[in-house]
Amino acid sequence: MSERERLKRAFPPTPDSFDARMRSTLANLPPRRRAVKPAVMVAAVLLALALCGFAVAASQSRLLESLFFGNAPTPEAERLVTQAGTAVERDGVTLTIDEYLLDGADLYVRWTVTNGRDEPLMLMTSDLEVDAPATPINEDNLADWMFASGVLLDGEHPSYSAMSRVNFDDSAPEAAFDVAFTVALLRPLAPVEDYDSVEAFSGSPLFLSSEIDGRTVYDAVSGVERIDGGLSMNSPLEALKDGWSLDALVDVMVEQGYAEEAVRIPVSFTVRPDAKNIVHTAIDGRKTFVFDEFTMIIDRADFTAAGVNIRYRILPRDAMDPWDSPAARMWFEVLPDGEATDNAFMQSKTSEGGHLVGEIVARASSEIPDWVRLVPYEEESGRLLPQYAVEFHLRRMN
Repeated sequence: MSERERLKRAFPPTPDSFDARMRSTLANLPPRRRAVKPAVMVAAVLLALALCGFAVAASQSRLLESLFFGNAPTPEAERLVTQAGTAVERDGVTLTIDEYLLDGADLYVRWTVTNGRDEPLMLMTSDLEVDAPATPINEDNLADWMFASGVLLDGEHPSYSAMSRVNFDDSAPEAAFDVAFTVALLRPLAPVEDYDSVEAFSGSPLFLSSEIDGRTVYDAVSGVERIDGGLSMNSPLEALKDGWSLDALVDVMVEQGYAEEAVRIPVSFTVRPDAKNIVHTAIDGRKTFVFDEFTMIIDRADFTAAGVNIRYRILPRDAMDPWDSPAARMWFEVLPDGEATDNAFMQSKTSEGGHLVGEIVARASSEIPDWVRLVPYEEESGRLLPQYAVEFHLRRMN
């Protein structure tokens, strides 16, 4: 199976323009000794609910639709999804926190921004911010600042909804905690060119427009060159010297003449963990697997109501540099209860102390499995390597 086919299986299809944008941005990131297998990657009705939130049925939840791609959600996720009902209006723009789901490992938040002003504005968003060690993830958000991109809110499409996520490094707080989120709406000043027709450009600010999932998205660029049917782009991200954030990117875009800020809306809301419905899994029994070329240790296998996190270590036997080991070029088919799934499994590997440290993250299937089989395959050919397959059992922890 080709890598492109694997990407199509992992997530619903996305336009080539989004794929090109993502790869161009990733190509400009600071180099790291890290291997990554990419698998990336409606106006909500405002309900008059108390801020503490109420559980809602799956049929009413756009958040569950996003998490499970229209498949049946886990029963645990149905019980955990919560209506927030927090809305803030400023200068004709409304930000609403619609729903959230805390599964003990990740916090998923669905939000909506509506532009009621008589002018088109470009939406950009911050990460979710929590007072705990955590990593933000925005794979479903086209307005994510990481790509120097913004969704256009205009008279035809005044609202935009998306899901933001934060993954807790260890586990989520057990007590109630506050979450901060900010949106910025910018008035575009730079000229706009169509992503698919632009040829070469350099020297001044430019927005490239593209249609993704029926929405107009603007990418800020300072240079463009068409190569092999795709685009090589220079981004204002290159000017970020003191770390990446919504504030820093907006400052750069204003200073360089891309846009001017029209409205900024910060919001804070409280998440109350539902301990009795949060479920985790742990490895039950064997976790070390010895082969001639390497030893593999499964350190973590946490299947929650909405997500999956598997962490492992590979100890090569002969390679001085773990990146020279054949294991460095292996990725894994993940078979919950031994069954193939259309779920999305994003994988990464780093090196640490002569070992390869791998992580597999995903969204949950419709059921939490009792056991898991990992079958490696070669990175280049996609050829399965069943001789290195491992199986481990799980136990539930509530």
